[in-house]
Amino acid sequence: MALIDNYTSALNPIVQAQVTTALYGYANNVYSEASTVTNHTTRAAFANEVVNGRVALQPLIATACAFASLTDTSTDTTVSNAVAALWNLFAGA
Repeated sequence: MALIDNYTSALNPIVQAQVTTALYGYANNVYSEASTVTNHTTRAAFANEVVNGRVALQPLIATACAFASLTDTSTDTTVSNAVAALWNLFAGA
């Protein structure tokens, strides 16, 4: 997928909604994980920031699009897996 295609996907409202929903869903998963998970404290702090609206989502959406070549036909599983794979990067963990 060309860079311009990733950029266009990141601006697509359907992709934005999918990634945003996946971010909120994964934040919930992080809250539920064991405290012994590597970098849990940092991961959970980022989850809190996401859920409370203190994170600019557009850069995260753009990163997910570039990482997984997301489009408006990407499955929920593909989008969720991309968010899960990027969570530590997003959290700074």
